[in-house]
Amino acid sequence: MDQCPGCAYGDLDLSPDVFESITGQSYTKLSIEWKFVDCPISNKVQYCLKTGSSEFWVAVQPANFVSGVESLSINGQETSLIDSAYYFLIDGSGESVADLSSVRVSMTGVNGEVLEETLSLTADECTEGSSQFSSSVDASQTTITPTKPSRITSATSTEELRVSPSESL
Repeated sequence: MDQCPGCAYGDLDLSPDVFESITGQSYTKLSIEWKFVDCPISNKVQYCLKTGSSEFWVAVQPANFVSGVESLSINGQETSLIDSAYYFLIDGSGESVADLSSVRVSMTGVNGEVLEETLSLTADECTEGSSQFSSSVDASQTTITPTKPSRITSATSTEELRVSPSESL
């Protein structure tokens, strides 16, 4: 979620307290390197259905995933990401969009991997799927170089951050 609309793509904006705890310096701009790393998850992805969801309005929050989520579709229809809550939403505007007892979910990870599930979902509950994104072959050796903005949810993904305090911008 973009909390720093004035920042360039790939920049990180930290609170002054977090910045000081990481760098030992007062809040300033520094040259940094960062990369996404896989979360140490061993269970399957969970699909949490937001309170108030129905056959006409479905909001799904994926959880417990190894790497970031790029997009999610429900019954073949693209969803919109609600950044403030990390829910993927499809609003039928009065038309039925899903029988909640049999929802086809297709989720694409930031690495391009696609998970497909057919699930029975209940509002205000999480349902465990039958799959999980693959772990990177060697996440510690892969640095992500931002090339274009993406819709990355990070409810469970983590970032590794290296700061070079001597290189002020």
